[in-house]
Amino acid sequence: YEHNCRDCHGSSLDNGEFGGAPLRGSYFRNRWGSGSVANLYAYTKSRMPPDRPGVLSDKVYADLVAYLLQANGYESGGRELPADPKTQQSMSLKRD
Repeated sequence: YEHNCRDCHGSSLDNGEFGGAPLRGSYFRNRWGSGSVANLYAYTKSRMPPDRPGVLSDKVYADLVAYLLQANGYESGGRELPADPKTQQSMSLKRD
């Protein structure tokens, strides 16, 4: 995150110098809260970083998504977030 995202999204995920969308709080919940981890991962991989989308490894994208989820209060699982879209599809971001 520090190397690839911080300039746009900020040190607290919502105070970026270059106007990136907030990655935590109500904006994040409204944007991503009704989808799946696969949706967030696919968007991140296909659009980020804006000047070189898709350049990071699948594992790094999965780690970034896991970091965003943790920052938004989602519980961590006992394993690393998988980079496999089929597995991610079953992981809902909806909250009860």
